[in-house]
Amino acid sequence: MEKIERIKTGIPGLDDLVEGGIPRGYSVVIIGASGTGKTILGSQLLYNKLKAGERGLLVTFETSKEKIRDQWSRFNWDYDGLVKKGLLNVLSFGGDYDIIETTKSMEKTVKDKKISIVLIDSIDMISAHGRYIPGIIKELSMRVKEGIIPSGEALDRAAISTWIRRVEDMNNITPIFTAEADLSGANLSKTGVPEYECDGVILLMSESVGDKEQRSITLKKLRSTKTNGGTYSFEITDEGIKIKR
Repeated sequence: MEKIERIKTGIPGLDDLVEGGIPRGYSVVIIGASGTGKTILGSQLLYNKLKAGERGLLVTFETSKEKIRDQWSRFNWDYDGLVKKGLLNVLSFGGDYDIIETTKSMEKTVKDKKISIVLIDSIDMISAHGRYIPGIIKELSMRVKEGIIPSGEALDRAAISTWIRRVEDMNNITPIFTAEADLSGANLSKTGVPEYECDGVILLMSESVGDKEQRSITLKKLRSTKTNGGTYSFEITDEGIKIKR
């Protein structure tokens, strides 16, 4: 059997849960409610790979490059230095963007800059603010027959599903997504799509206990990896996230 190449996350306690690392090329979604640390976890994973010499792309639909720089400086992550070296590339989209053109920009950056890992924060913005038309379904996926175009919520789900596959098919990348949790409990994520489409699912939770926040992480699944499904507490430190074992 061919040995699976794994990329170390470099996050204390996490590599022990994934047999030493995430299988290269496998997609992972980090799901959590607002304030649980999903953007920090995704950014920390990306930063650690950049430190190791890989080239990465951060795609954000909510945050300006200036705010990303400020967030990274909180943990002493060298945003400016990595950008100057060409290791960190950032695409920031806002307003009424065209998701088809956005995707093409991502594909061009991945190819031209020889990107190996991509962080997309967050996948929910595809349906929340992305301007797409029913034709995106035919452009992004051959699974939908011509003339059979969903609408409403079905269109949102189909667009997200086919977009995830489009990202996964980009040139030899390991894609990391963030997604908002479904607080109703009906699904893990708000749209109910990435937990089925992605190869791996990491769930972050947080609750107030007295004057403190108790945070927990659960590896819900990761294909080609033995997992115990356990839930572990973690803390956000000056250096990023650390999982307690």
